[in-house]
Amino acid sequence: MAYSHAYSVLGVKTLSDGQRLVKLRNPWGKETYHGTWSDYSDDWTTTVLDEADHAIADDGIFFMRLEDYHEQVETTYVNMDTTGWSMASFLMLGDQTAKDGDFRECGSSCRRHRLTLESEVAQQVWITAHTWD
Repeated sequence: MAYSHAYSVLGVKTLSDGQRLVKLRNPWGKETYHGTWSDYSDDWTTTVLDEADHAIADDGIFFMRLEDYHEQVETTYVNMDTTGWSMASFLMLGDQTAKDGDFRECGSSCRRHRLTLESEVAQQVWITAHTWD
């Protein structure tokens, strides 16, 4: 992944073996991620490509393990309403449930945490990810 760069999160896929993958798009339209489940990875088989509905192409769309996403992405922005391009994000201080972080915004007093979105109504949710500097 390119550092200090934004990516679009296109979705999350849970494979039949339970492994969770995040589908991302580089707006440059180039493949810059070379880790596990990248288009360069030997993990892809014809069966898994079909299951993930993915095609190997230098189109900027790639997958990564959810665990790798948590390690490599600094900030995740969630935008539930593109009308007027409002943005929702959060920074939680003093969260005792997550791993210590070292973030530009607040140093080691911040924590990494997982975000779960649940809704009882169908809606589009736009998510972007920003990598560490």
